[in-house]
Amino acid sequence: MPHREPLNFDVNATYGVERDLLLAACEKSSSVLNPSSVHAGGQKGRALLETSRELILTLIDAPPGARGIFTSGATESNNSAIGSPFLTYINTSRPAQIIISAIEHPSVEEPAERLCRQGVFLTRVFPRAGGKFAPSDFAEAVLPHCKLVSVMLANNETGQILPVKEICEAIRSRSGDALLHCDAVQALGKIPLSMKELGADMLSISAHKVGGLPGCGMLVLKDEHRFSPFMLGGSQESRQRAGTESVLGAVIFAESLARRIEELPENHAGRMTALLQEILLRDVPSLKVNFENLECLPNTLNLQLPGVRADDLVAALDIRGILVSSGSACASGKPLGSKVLERMGLSKSEARQSIRVSLGAQYDEESVKEGAEIIVSVMNEMLQHSSTFEPLEEAVGV
Repeated sequence: MPHREPLNFDVNATYGVERDLLLAACEKSSSVLNPSSVHAGGQKGRALLETSRELILTLIDAPPGARGIFTSGATESNNSAIGSPFLTYINTSRPAQIIISAIEHPSVEEPAERLCRQGVFLTRVFPRAGGKFAPSDFAEAVLPHCKLVSVMLANNETGQILPVKEICEAIRSRSGDALLHCDAVQALGKIPLSMKELGADMLSISAHKVGGLPGCGMLVLKDEHRFSPFMLGGSQESRQRAGTESVLGAVIFAESLARRIEELPENHAGRMTALLQEILLRDVPSLKVNFENLECLPNTLNLQLPGVRADDLVAALDIRGILVSSGSACASGKPLGSKVLERMGLSKSEARQSIRVSLGAQYDEESVKEGAEIIVSVMNEMLQHSSTFEPLEEAVGV
């Protein structure tokens, strides 16, 4: 094992909490008590919570009057956004439709599939040839009883940026009743984000993707009167989400997001990602970059090494102190390849040979070159032995 700290080239899974922000937030909230309490300790917590809420809403350019509901993270935010419009429709004879893209995160897709089992009509919109999504395909999928359309702003595995603004406009031209939800979790802090410009009614974001603590997120509602809460049992969050809020989590979320937004003009993560790609393609000739033709997050690479299983490559790099992934962290450990990559046009074998590399702004050029050197060494070592591996298609039983 290396003596230095591992290099986190997997920030799309978790950015990592920055020590100075954590210490400052702990000091600021050291005497904070339950923010719902009326005594001084509670009211100090309430003040910090509301200040953090307003800063986050400002940083994402939320529409006037929008309400940010603190949640336990993106999964809860997405589940709440997907389920809320259908609370009065499931298991009834009244028709209802939900539309999602075919590459949504499991925290969107699985709640949508459950609604489908309960009688809601589920429509998936797939990318066209080349992997691009057409706003007109979403509009043409709208039925008279469509209640919700959910489209992510950026895919967590490929980094692909979807035309959410144009999709929202296309949906509005067909239906004035359907709610529009955007999972902006992976885009947050990586590209400029304006909820106002996107035109979404609901937006999901998460703290740990930008350097905050896991267990803190937000669901932003353009109109909270069209939202029915999932979490019941308390008056917190204007009765939109019961449960004691994490003041520390909210404070670090707001301050880490502010730091990520401040870094955007320099595009340091994008430049370091481009440097990493240049070195890898130069020194590993058989390496492929998936989805090069698409507009993607500047910090994200989806790489395919023919003949080498992604899971094996991830494990080998981990031993050498380089942290990458073979897909969504929420879906890791599954025996089959990525459903997202297959729906984007890769074969099962190609998907099983693809890894995700995602960088933050925390590493300088020297660190990235050091990481690239290790990745090149590991990849070339594994390629030398790839002929002894059993065929990838046979390995997954297809």
